[in-house]
Amino acid sequence: MSDRTPGGDAPEPRPRSYESGATRRAVLSSIGGAGLVGLRAADTVSARSTSGGSYQSTDVVDFYLVAGQSNAVGKGTAAESPTPNPGTAFEFNGSSLVAVEDPVGGHFDGTVTADTGSMWPAFCREYVRLTGRHVAFVQFAAGGTAQAAEAGSGSGNWDVDGDLREGAADAAERALAHLAMEDYVVNVGGVLWSQGTRDAKAIDNGRLTAETYRGALETLLTYFRARLGVDLPFHIIQTGTPNDGDTEGFRAVREAQRAVVADNAHTYLASSLAETFASTGRMQDRVHYTQEGYNDLGRDVASTVTETLLASR
Repeated sequence: MSDRTPGGDAPEPRPRSYESGATRRAVLSSIGGAGLVGLRAADTVSARSTSGGSYQSTDVVDFYLVAGQSNAVGKGTAAESPTPNPGTAFEFNGSSLVAVEDPVGGHFDGTVTADTGSMWPAFCREYVRLTGRHVAFVQFAAGGTAQAAEAGSGSGNWDVDGDLREGAADAAERALAHLAMEDYVVNVGGVLWSQGTRDAKAIDNGRLTAETYRGALETLLTYFRARLGVDLPFHIIQTGTPNDGDTEGFRAVREAQRAVVADNAHTYLASSLAETFASTGRMQDRVHYTQEGYNDLGRDVASTVTETLLASR
């Protein structure tokens, strides 16, 4: 088995291409910027001309990496997914910024397009409403993927033996470079992580222990922070309960997720709302949510992430 001691397998931290500075701190002071890892694209907030006038605070973009498995991809109904206000929310598609609208994702090898609906338009719309800021993300989730290699079923894993974590970090770095090239002041809000179903099933089947799952998750934190910043916020969207009743494996995964949040700095529980979906009619099958569920979850994650930033003042 691979050594998952946190820090043991991670690459040496890379020097950042852009340095944070006083301008970034001033811009972030109103929402508690200590919770964000800043990359400065310019010494001052630019006043670029647009058809509607000049940008001001909207030159600041809060950036997130979306990763995990199928509920991070989305299995809902795109027609029931909200649309963020024009010019406020963007997805990096590998070469450019596009407006956030379901279906999202699927632009990078190893990821799957949400050909249905996801939580991310609702997340973006609520995030912009609460913060008054632009938001951008890159989606690198893939359905059926495991955290720990032992839980894998052929769809890949986020462990030291898989290639998803490297691909996700590469995609995030490409997105950050593109945003900086566009002269945005980029603030890295962190990773939005929704994963655990595959590992819960493996625990139920006796193929995985909760301790191994937790070790793999903490190793992933170490890897992303080595690549994207030592203080990178990591927001865990807690795994829900199956529609046909909770199991030992699902309980163990949720407990491990809470323990990782408690024991690791800059690691947060973004939402536990999905735990209620089986009892509130927001499940469309055993483990996937309805679009109503995704919309509720996206708004809840946005609210919690915003509160986390405010609390970090």
